[in-house]
Amino acid sequence: QDGDAKVHTSSGSRARLAPSNMFTPPRPKRLRKSKKLRSARTVRDPIHNQIDIPGVCWEIIDTPEFQRLRHLKQTGMVFRVYPSAVHSRFEHSLGVCYLAGKWVDHFREVQPDLEITEKDKYCVMLAGLCHDWGHGPYSHVFDGEFIPSVKARSNDVKDDGGGGDAHGWTHEQASQNMIDFALEKNQISLVEYGLDAKDIVFIKELIDPPKNLRRHARGRGASKSFLYEIVSNKICGLDVDKFDYFQRDRFFTGMGTGDLSINYIIKQSRVKVVDGMRQICFPEKCVRQILEIYRARFNLHHSVYQHRVVKSLELMLVDALLLANDHTPIKGCSTIASCIENMEAYAWLNDSILDLIVHRSYNPSLSAQAVKDLTKARKIIEQMRSRRLYKCVGAVVYKPPHTTHARFFRQGIRAAVACCDDAKKGRNIQNTCSLAERERERERER
Repeated sequence: QDGDAKVHTSSGSRARLAPSNMFTPPRPKRLRKSKKLRSARTVRDPIHNQIDIPGVCWEIIDTPEFQRLRHLKQTGMVFRVYPSAVHSRFEHSLGVCYLAGKWVDHFREVQPDLEITEKDKYCVMLAGLCHDWGHGPYSHVFDGEFIPSVKARSNDVKDDGGGGDAHGWTHEQASQNMIDFALEKNQISLVEYGLDAKDIVFIKELIDPPKNLRRHARGRGASKSFLYEIVSNKICGLDVDKFDYFQRDRFFTGMGTGDLSINYIIKQSRVKVVDGMRQICFPEKCVRQILEIYRARFNLHHSVYQHRVVKSLELMLVDALLLANDHTPIKGCSTIASCIENMEAYAWLNDSILDLIVHRSYNPSLSAQAVKDLTKARKIIEQMRSRRLYKCVGAVVYKPPHTTHARFFRQGIRAAVACCDDAKKGRNIQNTCSLAERERERERER
């Protein structure tokens, strides 16, 4: 009882007892339990079959911000042409994470002298997991078309058609910002997994490697420069990001099946010193498999990504977003485009933005200009859904300048097919490259 207990004695007088809790020893303070580390889990994937994801990655996956990727279609508007292409950025990120760990394990097995640690592996896998975290609604349309158009209209920069890079914002930058935001918001500490602040910097550098690794890389030194090529290869373009989405997009669009010899290419790769830096190289016998990958990329762009109906839908999507931009606040941001500066609001952006615009267009409390613009946006969305699309009036095949093409050909061949064993083979490749260049010069002269 809370009050003093009262009892009757044999003489009838009342005796007052002390409170029951007076002699109760104080309870010992509970010790704060250390955070339980997550265990690895296996996921069934239609492309890679059984994939193992370590516990440190599940710290990121099981956050509301990362689960947002489930609502971002991998191929944007392609699903309106290829109905089965409804796979999301979520499963693609898991696939890239798995392939990144697989490639690192290969190098640890065949080249132990590289001294790749478990921390290095975790960092590369986390970079593969988070590399697309910053994508906006309908993927590349948002950062490649919508954001540059908004900035061009505000007269901050001149729209040169160069995409997100020319306008100072890319989805890679948003991915890096989202890592910091999610770790802080969800109070995630990766220290228990052996990762420190320098490793977080390394993860963000792996997503968007600096152009000059020798000068600007802070995460790892020159001895591990090859790790920067696993998730985003700026030298020849062969990285786990493309390895996954080439196979995944071909599978879900019906363009083809098979692994494109990805496992073979990974198994045959070696790390060699090129121009004083360690780079991932491939033997000459992999030429045919590498060309198959480039051919698959060409076919996907020709028949899927650059399909005339897909481009028409993307243009209509950008027009609808531009009309609704100033009248659609998101989580404290006054416009859709301003969400790129606020990760809390950006975490709410996904492919449902079109439904939000349609519902908001019926709000009677908006201004006359907002109702006018949102009504136009709603009509464009209705045209998209009823397949009353913009008409294609023509197509132009862009041919880069000859000097640029020759330089790209020379660098691509030397980077993609570097000999692992014999320097003589390397000279043969270089001579073949020179012969091809001279042949093209003769054709241009004719």
